[in-house]
Amino acid sequence: MTQALLFDLDGTLIDSSDDLTHALNAAFAVHGLDTLSREQVEPLIGQGASALIEMALRTSGQCHLVAVKALRKINTELFFRQSISTV
Repeated sequence: MTQALLFDLDGTLIDSSDDLTHALNAAFAVHGLDTLSREQVEPLIGQGASALIEMALRTSGQCHLVAVKALRKINTELFFRQSISTV
């Protein structure tokens, strides 16, 4: 009996664009960002997860929202640390 284990690392054997679109949109939704269509995501696939997220944020025009949210979080944390240390 012949046994084999295949890895499809670049999407040649299986079209995983639906799964990648769903995962990306789930992550966007957690952060209150607008989602993208499969047609928007497909051209971004193939350079790894970090590149996909970065390009998707740029494609959606929401890169600034992520930066603003991150800065707010950092500022809030720094404010509370400073407040606690001065008490």
